[in-house]
Amino acid sequence: MKKLLLLLTLIFSTTLIAKEQILPTEKSLIEGQLANGFKYTIKKNPKPKNRAEFRLIVKVGSLEEAEDQRGIAHFTEHMAFNGTKHFKKNELIKYLESTGVKFGVHLNASTGYEKTLYKLTVPLEKDNLKKTFWVFQDWASGLNFNPKEFDKERGVILEEARMRDNAGFRIYNKSKKLFFGNSKYIDRLPIGKKDIIRNISAKRAKEFYDKWYRPEFMHFIAVGDFNTTVVESMIKKYFAPLQNKNNEKRASREIKDNNTTRVLSVTDKEITSNSLSVSYVDILEDTRTKKDVKKALIEAMLYQLFNIKAREQILKPNPKATSINFTGEDINSLKSTYSFNVQYNNGDDKSALKELYELIKSFGKYGFSQNDFEL
Repeated sequence: MKKLLLLLTLIFSTTLIAKEQILPTEKSLIEGQLANGFKYTIKKNPKPKNRAEFRLIVKVGSLEEAEDQRGIAHFTEHMAFNGTKHFKKNELIKYLESTGVKFGVHLNASTGYEKTLYKLTVPLEKDNLKKTFWVFQDWASGLNFNPKEFDKERGVILEEARMRDNAGFRIYNKSKKLFFGNSKYIDRLPIGKKDIIRNISAKRAKEFYDKWYRPEFMHFIAVGDFNTTVVESMIKKYFAPLQNKNNEKRASREIKDNNTTRVLSVTDKEITSNSLSVSYVDILEDTRTKKDVKKALIEAMLYQLFNIKAREQILKPNPKATSINFTGEDINSLKSTYSFNVQYNNGDDKSALKELYELIKSFGKYGFSQNDFEL
């Protein structure tokens, strides 16, 4: 199997070129960094008219949590909508809804292992732009952590954890060690631990916020139908005063390589089908040169062609597998995992795995016809 995977890699390998030239940045893109390390990217986009998209990426997530703070990065994200310097309690959502913004559609946030993302789409009318910067400035440095509001939010987060506790989540939780090894990722699921969410104090949560929400870990993105000079000046006005209150380093994002073959069998009472996956981990590469772009496009094309061949295999008479496909996803900011997946009926595990093996073997030996590329 390792030889087959190596062969697949060699199919789309390209010749190394010394001193490959970095692709130029789009001319209309404005990029900058303030003295405190706060980064920003601005682009004018006149369509749709009088509308703008804003993102605040805080490169801090559950990996930065102490043992008694597990789940607090996600909790902090929730508190961004429960009282800030300029907007008391739920006034922030009320104000934004008054401008036509809908929570969950134009306004949202998410927390992962390595970052927290705040998203806002706003119509550019009246003083919306100014108040939008108030919102993002507050998210970056002005959360209140009012104890009463904090206690109210516990139930919301615990209910979210309950809703997520399904077969897919449990399987992920059981299998994550295959990819994360003994790294900190293993014990830092962003949803956290229920007993900590029930008992942690607002004061302890604010300590996490004050320690890690620093401008050096932030990147603000603005795209829309606005005057870029005005937006850049507002970025400097609202974010330049932010201070890095300490120089604590973030948790390592490294996941050590493991070249051993690992096998895991997982069962769950809610699983309705049988499946097998043959997976491998690879370095997540930047797409910065023409060669990188070419390689990425070839890989994407090959993945799609393999899945087309897999569907053809399933349509043949008496297939042992009910589904075969190839998938890829990022494990973290440094590595990705790629998987050959097969679903099958009870008792057909060996036959289904053999069918997958033969398809991969054919993929490496015969490649594709011109007709395959034209489908």
